[in-house]
Amino acid sequence: MRIWLKVNKRLVLYILLTIIIVSIAFPSINSFSLLNRKNDVNIKTSETIEHLNDLWLENPTFEDPIEPTWFSAREGDLTDVSSSTNPGYVNYEILGESGVFSNVTDTPKAIDWDEFNNTYFILPDGTHEINQDGCEASHEFQENTDQSRNRPSVHWRRNISMPLDMSDYTITSASLSAIVNGSADTNVETPNDDLSYAGVGYFATYYDYARFYIKFSNLDYTNLYEVAYYQTVDLGTGDQTLQGIGVIDYLNDTIMTIIDEPTLIFYLTKALEADSSNFGITLGIDIYCEDNYASGDRDTFYSLLIKSVNLTFSYEKKIDQLTSLSWGQEAREINGTDVEILKSNLKFKYKISELWPVSKSPNSEIRIYINNRQHSETIKLSNAALTFQDAKEFGYDLFELTFPYEVINFSLQVFLADEFGLDHIITISIDDVFLEISYTETFIDPNPIPEPLIFTILLIVAIIAAVCVGGYFIAYYKILRFPKSVRKVRKFRSTLKSGQNPSTSITSRKEGFGFKYKKELNKTSKHLKGVPDETKVNNSINKQNLKKKTQGGSQQQ
Repeated sequence: MRIWLKVNKRLVLYILLTIIIVSIAFPSINSFSLLNRKNDVNIKTSETIEHLNDLWLENPTFEDPIEPTWFSAREGDLTDVSSSTNPGYVNYEILGESGVFSNVTDTPKAIDWDEFNNTYFILPDGTHEINQDGCEASHEFQENTDQSRNRPSVHWRRNISMPLDMSDYTITSASLSAIVNGSADTNVETPNDDLSYAGVGYFATYYDYARFYIKFSNLDYTNLYEVAYYQTVDLGTGDQTLQGIGVIDYLNDTIMTIIDEPTLIFYLTKALEADSSNFGITLGIDIYCEDNYASGDRDTFYSLLIKSVNLTFSYEKKIDQLTSLSWGQEAREINGTDVEILKSNLKFKYKISELWPVSKSPNSEIRIYINNRQHSETIKLSNAALTFQDAKEFGYDLFELTFPYEVINFSLQVFLADEFGLDHIITISIDDVFLEISYTETFIDPNPIPEPLIFTILLIVAIIAAVCVGGYFIAYYKILRFPKSVRKVRKFRSTLKSGQNPSTSITSRKEGFGFKYKKELNKTSKHLKGVPDETKVNNSINKQNLKKKTQGGSQQQ
């Protein structure tokens, strides 16, 4: 019990000593650190600086001068869009345009039209000219003179030059009108005639007729498209002998038959395909004189006249698909030490000059870009109002598009996703474009303030002392608290537990005596003249042993 109390007292003593040393060292060091912070507030070993809601775009309200801080860029058909500025905002202009062509009017004039013969056909035997009345032709077929001249034809052509490139325009409406008249002798056979009147054999399939027509084509006059025609049926009605001259029958002013408007627009468009600024118009008169009698025939057309031609069509600008217009700015780079983006938010206002034509272009929109990376959200132009409104109430989160250490190339793009026709300009405007970016910078002071050497030494001493005390406590608890004899027994017991056999060597009497003799001799060696050598010591030991043996023998006697 006493031993246990003694051990407990020592244990408590060592623990208290350790606590005292540590408590003295660490508060001193800690107090120095606090003092150091108070005296050197502006110099830290590390620091994080917050930049909150920095306005990253210059001149967000578009005050003069707007350019070159803000600049525009176009892609696609450059004639479809244009940019402009106003005090306080910038514009995206969708360049719709319309026009009307009406250069072919009234009576054809020789200055505008050129005569050509229709390939593979003969020209009329009579007149074929342009006069004050229009384009006129006359012909008489005499079977007895030349039977092959029964199908004459004449053309007048005009090259039309447009004031613009029609490949960039769409024809929206077209109208064509033409008036013809004529006169012929009653010797012309018609379905209303009695061919037996001549008293000879006869036959008839098509009878005699004149055909007026108008065609569109390219300037090579290939792939001609007939857009208007009139074919006589009863011109020259009246009975007459084979070779006789009867009376004149008249065709009063008659409007030519025009194809339907969609087909007329289609043929106009086809005529402009080869050369988008030029196309051709052909006015033609064909005459057909059928040989109706076996013994001879005479057919007389006195006058066949194209009196007037009027062509008018309207067109509007074709807005090409995928055309775009952007307003943008090259903003500064987000730089610093160990930058981390916290937030990137875009707010802006926009308006449109008139409601967007949704039926023509339902997919056109406003897009947001940072460094050519498109934001996932877009704004349909169909949602635009006539006055400035916020694009989005709380703005657009551009965190995923914003990265540190790169120049911020920002742009707002109007993207025209459909092809459509537009006959006037539509303007989209933007204002109050604010890009707010929040980020942090973290940096380490390259020259931190060193602590005084005394505190470092004190800390090291405290650690060493604590280690020593702790080590001594462990050694005491395991070994030193036992008496020496007990420690030997415990050591011997531990050797018994080990894999090696314990040492069993026993010191001989001779070795033991020699050890003790040397020990005693060393105590007095300093008083001797010299240190006895090993031989003298051994001789002395032998004499002592011999003396003991002699004494032992005397006692036995």
